[in-house]
Amino acid sequence: MHTNLIPSQPVDDARVPLRRRVLAAFATLVLAGTAGTVAAAPASATGDAPATAEAALTLVTCSGQESTTYSPGITNTAALVTITTSATYGPCLHVNGLQIATWSGSSYSQGQTVAGCTELELPEDETSTSVIQWSNGQTSTWEYTAITQNVAGNFVIVGVGEITDGLYEGAIAQRELVLPGLVEALQACATPTGLTGVSGLFTFTVTAI
Repeated sequence: MHTNLIPSQPVDDARVPLRRRVLAAFATLVLAGTAGTVAAAPASATGDAPATAEAALTLVTCSGQESTTYSPGITNTAALVTITTSATYGPCLHVNGLQIATWSGSSYSQGQTVAGCTELELPEDETSTSVIQWSNGQTSTWEYTAITQNVAGNFVIVGVGEITDGLYEGAIAQRELVLPGLVEALQACATPTGLTGVSGLFTFTVTAI
């Protein structure tokens, strides 16, 4: 089980590979998109072939923010650091049958690892698990694969995967997180105090399949 440096991964951070943890902190996830089910239409009286239509039900849409801090700040020389990440989901619009509710959610993780700034420039695909605590007392365990890209000087991480346990189990979730200021972050790495934190905004969507 893996977890990213950025908030949204309340699992054992100490076991997370270095590159993943650092890149996750600079990645961004605005998971927008839908997953659909295909339904067959009945054949017409004239014997025409049945038509198919793609339909998808969006269960949750959220905006949110993630923040990650490094203590001590990470520099161009790898060293042992404590990484703390937290995410706030909300406002989130939840649809349950004909009922619509507005909830919020959060996630938190903290762990130690050996980290340095040199790996911030080496994005890679990641497989991670995140547990979201909803304000109604329920949780959602989300297992996803995230793709990291450098877009116009920002790290953008898009993750897609299945809710494997808890609320919305079996649905597909998507998130896109944008962490701005890659150039400025790398410049901070060259200072004595190093890079002490990053943060960004995301969107999150859960769709029935």
